[in-house]
Amino acid sequence: MLLHNLLVRFDNFRMAEKEIVIETIRSLPDNCSLDEIAERIEFMAAVRKGLDQLDRGEGIPHEEVKKQLAPEARIDTPDVRTGTSEV
Repeated sequence: MLLHNLLVRFDNFRMAEKEIVIETIRSLPDNCSLDEIAERIEFMAAVRKGLDQLDRGEGIPHEEVKKQLAPEARIDTPDVRTGTSEV
């Protein structure tokens, strides 16, 4: 839940990068390793990059991604609108 709250704040206010790192580190347990800190910061950087790409209209629609996946890699998930499974 803490990560979700940080992502919401991050997206709503477009926090400065330094502030994102500080808040990310604060959200981690006191006994976490440097590797865990680095992984979390890398994750947050990737999220920010993805959100920036979406803001520029560079995202790929979900239906297009499903078409690009090889049939054996597709996951049969129910369509929330119809309740049917579509691949």
